[in-house]
Amino acid sequence: MEGHYEAISCMAKNPHHLKGIFSGSMDGEIRLWDLSSRRTVSRFLGHQGPVKGITVSTDGRILVSCGLDSTVRLWNTPALSIMESDESSANSSEV
Repeated sequence: MEGHYEAISCMAKNPHHLKGIFSGSMDGEIRLWDLSSRRTVSRFLGHQGPVKGITVSTDGRILVSCGLDSTVRLWNTPALSIMESDESSANSSEV
C-alpha cells in the first residue's frame, strides 16, 4: 500500500466498514484505505505536522484526529457507497 510520504504514526478501524482502515502519518495526512484492493479511498488534509492519534466514533460517522500542530479535528467519514466503489477519491470533508 503506497501513499504516505512519511511513516505511519497511527491507525484506526471504522466499526461499520469491514474492509476499511484509516492511517495517520508523520506527513500530516490521513488516508482511508480499502484493504481488499489496497487503494486509497479518501484523503483527509488539514494537519500542519505529524498526526499523532486517530479514532472513529462508535456510529462510524465521525473521524477524530489530533496532531503535533496542537489541533483536534473532526471529519465526516465517507459514505458506505464510496467504500464499495472501485475508484479511489481524493475528496475529504471536514466538520
